[in-house]
Parts: sequence; C-alpha cells; structure tokens
Amino acid sequence: TAYEISTRDWSSDVCSSDLAGGRIPLGDPFAGEMSGQIFFEQLEMTPSGTMQPLVNLIVKLQSVLDPRFAFGDKAVLMRVRPEPVRVRLAERRLWHEGLMMDTGQLTIQTKGSVGADGSLVMVAELAFRGDLAGQTPVIAQLLRTPLVIPLRGTVSHPQFDADQMEAILGRIVENTAEAVINDGLSRGLEALFGK
Repeated sequence: TAYEISTRDWSSDVCSSDLAGGRIPLGDPFAGEMSGQIFFEQLEMTPSGTMQPLVNLIVKLQSVLDPRFAFGDKAVLMRVRPEPVRVRLAERRLWHEGLMMDTGQLTIQTKGSVGADGSLVMVAELAFRGDLAGQTPVIAQLLRTPLVIPLRGTVSHPQFDADQMEAILGRIVENTAEAVINDGLSRGLEALFGK
C-alpha cells in the first residue's frame, strides 16, 4: 500500500508543502520517491545540546563583531527564513537544499540529506550578513572568509568536523588581524601624507 501525494498536500501554522508528486509506501516511507518544496513560517528554534559545536562557533563569530557576546550565557536563537526549501526523497534518503536561518549577524544555509538509518550527510555554510560589510574593513574581510562546515554522524549524534572548524577559526583570526593591520596602516599613511 502506498500513499499518493498531490500538490499542496498539507500545511500547518509553522510550515506548508508544495509537492510535485510521488509515491510513499506506508510500511516503508523511505522506500518511496517524491520531490517538492517546504515553506516555514515564523519558525524559531534554539539548537539542542548535540549541536553545541555549532553553537560555540556561532558565539565566537558573533564575538568578533560584539565582544560582549563572549561573556555570559547568550542563547543562540535561529529564525528560519520563509523561503522555499527544496526537498526530495530518493535512494532511501531525504534530501534538502536552501534552508536559510538567521541568528544575530549571521546567516546559516544548510543542504544535504538524512538517511532511513538516521545517518547525516550535510553541509552548513555560515556567513556574516551582507549589510554589515560597509561598517568596517574587518567585516568586509570576514565576508570573504569561507565558512563551510561538513556535518556527519546521525540525527541523534551529529558530528561536526572539528579540524574544519578549527581551520575556519584560524582563517578568521588571520583575516581579522590582516584587516586591522591594513586599516591601521592605511589610516597612519593617510595621516602622514594625506589622501
């Protein structure tokens, strides 16, 4: 027995779907196939304890812009953007692309899949909001720093690539120092020689 999916199949207060069609066996949903889009509306969440490595990175990145963020217990609240998230069920995996979340001065975009066995193969890409670039050369430099984090493991035990996260933080420190030095040197030369 399979459930036939039709367009605009379901909705709730938080999300709705627009599915192109598919076939999902009731006894084994991951054996089915479907594609479409999901729309989230007014969805906010706080990452759980298993997401602590990502939360730590977010706090460190926020602290670059506002050092006060590093002190005290700052809750990380993520707001899912009301933009379409493409989804596809195939090969016993549920794939998604285009999930965008805002948290403070950062945006997070994820893509990847979760398997019938709970396995994760995802990538989270962090970026500073584009409207911050004009405020300071440090931010402009940070906007050019790639912040792509692979996510593996399982739904119950996600694993972030610790080496990748350390490399990202190293590049941020390096780029920030370079931007501060260049900005200071530029101002010093300008003071000496004028524009």
